[in-house]
Amino acid sequence: MKKVILIFALMALTLIATAQTQTWYIGTPNATDITAVLTESDSTLTITGTGNMMDWDYPSSPWYTSEAIKRVVIGENITSIGDYAFFTCLNSISVTVLASVPPTIKEETFHNRVIFYIPPGSDSAYRTANLWSNKPICEIGKNILGIWEVGTPINTNITAILTSDGTLAFAGTGNTINYKNNSDSPWYEKCYTQVIIGKNITSINNINSNYCLERKEDILDFIITLADPPIQLPVNRETICYVPVGSSSAYKGTKPWSIHSRNRQPRHFGYLGSRYTNRLRYNGNLNK
Repeated sequence: MKKVILIFALMALTLIATAQTQTWYIGTPNATDITAVLTESDSTLTITGTGNMMDWDYPSSPWYTSEAIKRVVIGENITSIGDYAFFTCLNSISVTVLASVPPTIKEETFHNRVIFYIPPGSDSAYRTANLWSNKPICEIGKNILGIWEVGTPINTNITAILTSDGTLAFAGTGNTINYKNNSDSPWYEKCYTQVIIGKNITSINNINSNYCLERKEDILDFIITLADPPIQLPVNRETICYVPVGSSSAYKGTKPWSIHSRNRQPRHFGYLGSRYTNRLRYNGNLNK
């Protein structure tokens, strides 16, 4: 009798364990090349394997009805993330992508409410890659100190993210909210030393002077803009500005970038090289 009870107990444990994980094969052209496993105990979907994920129509990904997913981990050998893969995940989720080279994505791969964690040293590659340039990203190992949806007329069109390395980055498409006063912006008196503006941002406000409350001084060192042509960006002090290669003349000839007045010193322009880091280089590049 005890043996029978033990057998039934083991069977029950096996069923529970099975119920807590779900597995799908989602590679293409060979489905078994990529495996997706949803572990419900920690709400994590882990995708491993090599090659391209299959595409889906809306809404038909195998987990599209799941509300359990809060975190996604995509392996370093995944080269393409499928269309509509996570578009129907309506909860705010974080996606960790372990590939240093950005995988190919499509317009509808993700919805807007996603934060992406990427490998250290791959910041420049992701910010300049097609479609990834619209995504809010943070390198693994850095902490997110603040995140805000600041687009207009739709808030979710632009995300501002402040990370522990002193970077305030804007990603998305279109215009940011035009705050009436600097003190109205969510990053007012936050401590950031550099600003990175995504390539599809067309105007941005209230970042030109940063008084760090903690240090009781203005600590903004430079602005990197990936936008070409020039965006609308009011500046009220001398600022080091890095712009895409070949666009310096366009920026210098466009107001307010070209403004010179008694209170606005001529700006220093540099070309944005293939990489940039927190270290400022006055030779026209931001390289290690």
